[in-house]
Amino acid sequence: MNEPSPAKQAAESIARSRDEDAAHELDLMFIQGAIDAATAKLSEELELAWGIIANVHGGDWDKESKEWQDAAIRWRDRYFASLPKVSQAASEQPNAHQQPSTPYKHEYADHLPNKDLSDI
Repeated sequence: MNEPSPAKQAAESIARSRDEDAAHELDLMFIQGAIDAATAKLSEELELAWGIIANVHGGDWDKESKEWQDAAIRWRDRYFASLPKVSQAASEQPNAHQQPSTPYKHEYADHLPNKDLSDI
């Protein structure tokens, strides 16, 4: 039986190595996808938990015991510390729910009949 040449053996070894590397890369991509999905789900659950805690007694924590309030404050502080930090530039942007400091005026408003355009 003919033994493959050293060049052919090397080429086959490289091909096997590439196949193993590709399979390993796919495994890593699958694992990262699972981690990302679990992280997103956990983030949603933590946000829900904070919403429940924050709104106990309609947000009036004074109706709870001092121990409960202390535990809720610790939980809140840890929760907010775990959130991604907002950049300074982003934190200076008005939130979508805030009214701008000056009423919005469409650029073509001067060409329209006199109407209140503040709600545009």
